Amino acid sequence: ATVHKGNEANARLIAAAPELLEALKVTKQYLSNFWLNHSMNKPIEGEEVGGVINTVTTILEQAIAKAEGR
Repeated sequence: ATVHKGNEANARLIAAAPELLEALKVTKQYLSNFWLNHSMNKPIEGEEVGGVINTVTTILEQAIAKAEGR
């Protein structure tokens, strides 16, 4: 049977999904804890650290929810 490149890539992504989901959860928790413990609000390329962390956390939450079927 011939395996197509797209199928192979999909199979690798599916196989990695549990680890990717765990990485998202750990990253989200780390950023949340960082922000709670360090109220540094210094600019990063014109944006406040809190705004950057909130944006990234929102993106992570959306990806986690999608992966968990919520």
